[in-house]
Amino acid sequence: MPQLRGYLSQKGTYYNDWDRNFPEYEFLLVIYPGRAKRSSEKYLTTIKEYLGQIHRELLPYITKPCIFIGH
Repeated sequence: MPQLRGYLSQKGTYYNDWDRNFPEYEFLLVIYPGRAKRSSEKYLTTIKEYLGQIHRELLPYITKPCIFIGH
């Protein structure tokens, strides 16, 4: 089953119903440091930092084809 991963810089409420509307996909919400619930954490400042963190934290979960969505 393909996976769909949404990357958000704000609240993820927009994606709340996606898992019910698209049951063939797995949805995992990513909230970056300095945003929403993680607002007390230091912002990442370079694309290299973002990509490094995404790679380290998501790699264990990517076991199927996946789709990345950003906004």
